[in-house]
Amino acid sequence: MWVTVNLPEELLHEVHRLTWARNRSQALVVALEEFVRRRRLQRVLDAEGKLDFELSALQLRKMESKRLVVAEDEN
Repeated sequence: MWVTVNLPEELLHEVHRLTWARNRSQALVVALEEFVRRRRLQRVLDAEGKLDFELSALQLRKMESKRLVVAEDEN
């Protein structure tokens, strides 16, 4: 998708340098993906203590482990 935006040259240069991208478009994609990832992570962290889980992390890991073993047996 083509988009025309006005960005501070120094900021764009810094993003390009920090991402080690081949070009400015790739640098912006990397920066936007990182922004989205961090915002999603922050939402999860903000929800800490607000959600009521009936299973512990250990119980969930055991269930996942059993599911993977069954899936491997089916293949």
